[in-house]
Amino acid sequence: GVSEAAAQRAHASATARAPLRATIAALLPRRHAPVDIICRTTPERCFFFLNRRPIDFAAARKIIVGTFRQLRNLPARKFPFFCVDITLPSDTYDVNLTPDKRKVLFFYEKSLLVAIEKLCASVWNVNTLQFFARPSQKVAGDREGKDENGANGARAGQEDEEEDEEEDEEE
Repeated sequence: GVSEAAAQRAHASATARAPLRATIAALLPRRHAPVDIICRTTPERCFFFLNRRPIDFAAARKIIVGTFRQLRNLPARKFPFFCVDITLPSDTYDVNLTPDKRKVLFFYEKSLLVAIEKLCASVWNVNTLQFFARPSQKVAGDREGKDENGANGARAGQEDEEEDEEEDEEE
C-alpha cells in the first residue's frame, strides 16, 4: 500500500492550489438536551460518514465531544450521540489505508477540522477556540488563560488523545 507520507507528498501541490469543496451535514445534540439521554460512556454512538460510507475520524470526534463536554461541563467519560456526513470529491482523500476502508487520509484535514469547529460554534453558539487553546496559550481577553467561567484553557479531550496514541503504539 501507499504510505501516508507518500500520499500526502503526492497531493501536496493539489492541496496548495485548490480550495476544499466539501459539504458537511450533521445531527448534533441540542445545547441543553438531557445528558442522561444523549450521552454514553463510550464513543460507540459517534458516527462519521464520508460520501455515505462509515469512517473513523478521531480528530473530528475530539473536537465535537470536547466542545460539548466543555459546554455542558461533563466528565471525561461522557460521549454525546452525533452523526456527521461529509461529502468530498474523491481526489481529496485516500481510503486505501486499511482493508475495511474506515481509516481515511484527508488531504485537507486541517480545513475539515476548522469547518467542524465552526459548525459546533454556530450550532451551540460558543467560541470553540477557547476550548482548544494549549495550556501555555492565553485565551484572548484574559491574562490567566481562563475563560469567562473560570475553566482553564487546556484542550478538551486531552485524555482521549493520549489513549489514542497508546492504542496506536500497541498496533
